[in-house]
Amino acid sequence: MTERSTNDDGLQWAEPTETAAPAPTPAVVETDPWAGWETWLRSHLDIERDLTVEVTGEVVARLRVEIAEAIEKKVEPLQRNIDIAPPTLAEIDRRIEERVAAKHQLMIDVSREVVAQLQSDAEMRGPPGPSGPRGEEGPPGKLPIVKLWTPETVYYAGDVVAYDGGTFQAQRDTGQPPSHAHWICLAAAGRDGKTIAVRGTFDESVSYRRLDVVALNGGSFIALKDAPGPCPGSGWQLIASQGRRGVAGEKGERGPPGPSGDAGASGTTVRDWKIDRTRYVATPVMSDGRDGPPLELRGLFEQFFLEAR
Repeated sequence: MTERSTNDDGLQWAEPTETAAPAPTPAVVETDPWAGWETWLRSHLDIERDLTVEVTGEVVARLRVEIAEAIEKKVEPLQRNIDIAPPTLAEIDRRIEERVAAKHQLMIDVSREVVAQLQSDAEMRGPPGPSGPRGEEGPPGKLPIVKLWTPETVYYAGDVVAYDGGTFQAQRDTGQPPSHAHWICLAAAGRDGKTIAVRGTFDESVSYRRLDVVALNGGSFIALKDAPGPCPGSGWQLIASQGRRGVAGEKGERGPPGPSGDAGASGTTVRDWKIDRTRYVATPVMSDGRDGPPLELRGLFEQFFLEAR
């Protein structure tokens, strides 16, 4: 309301005014406080697991140092009187593994009890709600940076080291070298490669070695071992054989006539005849003085007389 003065006497009176109605209170939607408890529990257990792995690694490292120091303190006075060998790294790792396994089992038992209790509470409060939407896809996984393996160093599960030309990843917390079963080989060292050697045409008098290549009868052979013996044979492998003769191509066009040659020497002519009347043979005498091929005339005369009768 508003206060006013009617005159200058100082008296005031109140005049009622209209005020806006209060805005309606939005309805409160009742939600299930246990909705999504599985997702929360899973994420919580993932966080606890990561923390447990990190803390366990630190504890294992400290335990190893403490156990080694404690054992050395206990063994030192005994070694003065008795020759006792100090514990090996394998024994220390075994004791650490026993302690870690016991703590791990304890955490598993506690987690089971918590899950059982939560499940019991959830059954009392009703069924869980629907699962939420799937989260965004995370970045692709990457291997840790490869380190050079160093003796007397504790490596944790997942660490990757380079050792003896290969790459190894730790399957558990360990102080053993990568040759131990605590490691898995990701990439082994390769061997030096060998290449072929071309030795030309095969020669029985030459000594050949494995991967030598020779040519023989239009084909190529490679030696399968040192001193492979005669080729072809069991010590050689055919890698390329001579191909068959291809189909004849089309006949080409006739070329232009060539230039005229020089004139040849004059031929001989019949200069005279030698007649042998007894044998009925006529032999020509050529212009160069030689006798030509004789002509046998007896048969010709006999045929003439037979026809003339």
